[in-house]
Amino acid sequence: MEDRGEDGKISLRFVTTNRGKVDFLRVVLESAAADSILQSVEMCDMELPELQADSVAKICAAKTEEAFRLLGGNVVVQDSGFVIEALNGFPGPYTKYVLSTIGVDGLLKLMDGQLNRRCGFAACVGFADARGKVHIFEEPMQYFGSLRESGQLFEVFIPDDAVDCDGLTLGEMSEKQLTMYRQQRHSAFKVFANWLLKEYGQKSTSVVTHG
Repeated sequence: MEDRGEDGKISLRFVTTNRGKVDFLRVVLESAAADSILQSVEMCDMELPELQADSVAKICAAKTEEAFRLLGGNVVVQDSGFVIEALNGFPGPYTKYVLSTIGVDGLLKLMDGQLNRRCGFAACVGFADARGKVHIFEEPMQYFGSLRESGQLFEVFIPDDAVDCDGLTLGEMSEKQLTMYRQQRHSAFKVFANWLLKEYGQKSTSVVTHG
């Protein structure tokens, strides 16, 4: 099983049901110039079983292994957890379960009376290469925003590391503002993009075409 095509480029399959994540990855790959070694980024719209674990990285690794088992190599998986400083990083790896049970409203009720509304995300990108080796690219838990009083997750999270977007939630940003924000953030996607460019950019220069 080969990593690359005849032109030295690779094709990625991003296993997710969220098209916004695919758009995020493509924006970051382009801004990191990693799109120069990519043939395509395909969205594979499917659910992966979610391991109940105490870290986002463990969940992401398990999902990546399952994606490789189902689809083969050059697959990408992303997983993240919403973290709240006043709740000692909760819900973190339990975010999906919390949102499916008590929802955002229930999460916000846990914050009643809390003056500290700092929050953020812990995120990981998993990549299984053509041989099934799993690589994990981690964005450490960061509190880089604050929590609004009500709404859905994108509507309540206000990042404070976005240029010219003071006070706007992710849901309130225009498409242009959101794209710029994704380009500038030191995200797990960016860590992955930089690694991909270094790893496969070097390999692509060594491809020899026999005439």
